[in-house]
Amino acid sequence: LPASAQAPATPPDHYALTNARIVTAPGRVIPNGTIVMRNGRITAVGAQVAIPAAAIRLDMAGMSVYPGLIDPYTSIGLPTTQAGGGRAGQPGAAPGGSAAPAQEVAPERNAADVYAPTEAVLTDTRNAGFTTVGVGFDGGIFPGRIAAVNTGSVRDAVLKTPIAQQVMLGRRRGGYPGTLMGSMAFVRQSFFDTQYAMRARQAWDRSPTGPRPDYRAEVRGLESAATGALPVWFEASTRRELSRIPGLASEIGVRNYVIVGAQEGWLAVDELKRAGQPVIVSLDFPAPASISGRAFELRVAPASGRDDVGIQADSAAARAARGNPAALAKAGIVFALSADGVAPAQIRERVRLAIEAGLSSDDALRALTVTPARLLGVDGAVGTLEVGKIANLLVTQGDLFARDTRIHHVFVDGVRYEVPAPVASGRGGAAAGAVNTTTAGVVAGDWVAEFDGPTGLMEIALTITQEQGNALTGKIISQLGDVDLTGELTGGEFALRGTATPPGMNSMSIVLTGRAAGDDLRCTLTAQGMSAINFTARRRVPRETTMEVGK
Repeated sequence: LPASAQAPATPPDHYALTNARIVTAPGRVIPNGTIVMRNGRITAVGAQVAIPAAAIRLDMAGMSVYPGLIDPYTSIGLPTTQAGGGRAGQPGAAPGGSAAPAQEVAPERNAADVYAPTEAVLTDTRNAGFTTVGVGFDGGIFPGRIAAVNTGSVRDAVLKTPIAQQVMLGRRRGGYPGTLMGSMAFVRQSFFDTQYAMRARQAWDRSPTGPRPDYRAEVRGLESAATGALPVWFEASTRRELSRIPGLASEIGVRNYVIVGAQEGWLAVDELKRAGQPVIVSLDFPAPASISGRAFELRVAPASGRDDVGIQADSAAARAARGNPAALAKAGIVFALSADGVAPAQIRERVRLAIEAGLSSDDALRALTVTPARLLGVDGAVGTLEVGKIANLLVTQGDLFARDTRIHHVFVDGVRYEVPAPVASGRGGAAAGAVNTTTAGVVAGDWVAEFDGPTGLMEIALTITQEQGNALTGKIISQLGDVDLTGELTGGEFALRGTATPPGMNSMSIVLTGRAAGDDLRCTLTAQGMSAINFTARRRVPRETTMEVGK
């Protein structure tokens, strides 16, 4: 048979979406219009559009069309750097693991060269409304360079590379750097060494009589960033990190940079405003107990019973964290939003929480479309719905950020992807893989976890019960004893307090905070006089409410 007969059918990409409410950009709406796509591009958009006879017509009456969402900073489809922990200010960012320096210091490595997502990851990303993402490595100090990719076909995914040099304030266990100051010194010296190596090579080219230049890849890899030819994206999340990045950038001669993470941006808003650089704000809100300065608050917990003062303080801290994007918007700081570290199904809920905390819907949409497109250097191709741009868009039934709005279709490069309806709740309604969809994202339930505790490996069983309103009660069972907990749920964030009396030790107050992400419970445990411990608990699902894969 001819080869063409054996090839898979090419999906259609010539569509006309009619009778739709079209949001072409933040603040720009066509109440009833048509958008035409062909060969992966938008060929027409407006209230009065001539529809080609060959186009597949889709009546979108009652639907809204938006530009495809853009997450400028993810690590999907990339290998994990096995050293230095996770993203700054997030669980795993503390010293942990060890690996060869090449995995931590590889500035010459391009994300586009190793990008290989699974179809399941791409499907989850598209179903959340994201049609373009910036991909960068997770972990290390100079892990590599960022690329912009579409979330459709992997073969034709890359839009632009390289976009920026990643600089992360990672640590190395058992080696240098092991502290924040050490990491900053390492970054500073690396840039100075690169600049020296460039001068040495120029001198060698003029007269090869002096020291031979250093041509190692990790030295040459930073040259584009050191000369300003490539922007630098510094990852920093805590108040202390954020306040020091502008000074570090100035010392090493970097003028074109972006600050990524900024989870405590509202605490450093003055420093960020003075720096005058764009910020990529994480939607992975910090747990209340981990926010800078919380450990120094002066208060006395009651000897027994409900700690109302502590609960109110935790609720205020959680509200401040959710109000982070609004605080930056109010200060006039240019920012984009990133959902890295947040389960795809929870992303729009996080945006809703930010809107409820003061962020306008237009600013939220701008931070998920126009601004990230510009930071990635692809604003000429994506970010708005205009003639000539790539046909990346999504179709919703209702306002994009409304609580009950569902995404029906996502188009990437003009190819249509259907978004399945949420699985109905009820007995047997769990998705494949034994996930209980009737309880996904719900704090109440039975949880189990295993993590490194203050006395070694800990295994715990945690039960949380939601009482009347937002009041919570709970219990932790572990080898250190049983602890009864009380607290409350605020905007999806829970805060539970109790008193533990480990064998042979004095009683100590503990605080457990976090939020549910699907059937994971992301927790921060803070015990009196000890460092906070981040861990993830897994929901213990009753057998009768699950389905096995393929059943």
